[in-house]
Amino acid sequence: MEIMIVVAIIALLASIAVPGFLRARKRSQATRIINDLRLLDSSLDLYALENNKLSGALASFNDLKSYLKKGGILYSTGNDVLGNQFGPTFTVDLLPRVPATTRDALSDVANTAFWSPFNKENCCNAAPSLAQRGLSDQPLLNRALVFLALDRKRFSDDASLLALVDGERPDRRAGAGVAAGIGNFSA
Repeated sequence: MEIMIVVAIIALLASIAVPGFLRARKRSQATRIINDLRLLDSSLDLYALENNKLSGALASFNDLKSYLKKGGILYSTGNDVLGNQFGPTFTVDLLPRVPATTRDALSDVANTAFWSPFNKENCCNAAPSLAQRGLSDQPLLNRALVFLALDRKRFSDDASLLALVDGERPDRRAGAGVAAGIGNFSA
């Protein structure tokens, strides 16, 4: 009789805990997919900057693969953790989208707001213009703006940035370390 009570208590505790564990697992899968989408977006930006691609240019997953960490599911397959494909192509200045089957499979733990800005409902909105994103249609200027955003403290004044954008070498006091990483500058 005591064994039946113990088994009943264990079964009751398991019935309470297991749904929580399953929900936590699905939520972590959704979080992983969001992080993969952010990686793809960053990879797309880097690809566009390094290859001087303008807004609206297309890129395949293989174009972005060199900007991803080797060894993961995303790198080796281009799929999310549920096996759904992110691509096959991506557009410069548009965010990658959550695959519809993935979004539907995880809808009980991740609502539309969770997937924002990568959700399907945003697919028909116009992409922000380069100016709205703080970028220009000049690739060198885009690089300078990106590096400035990453390393603002190296520029002591706006003249240093303008000299850098114009292709001149800024003086040593005002960001010469950044100039080495931006592109084709003569020594």
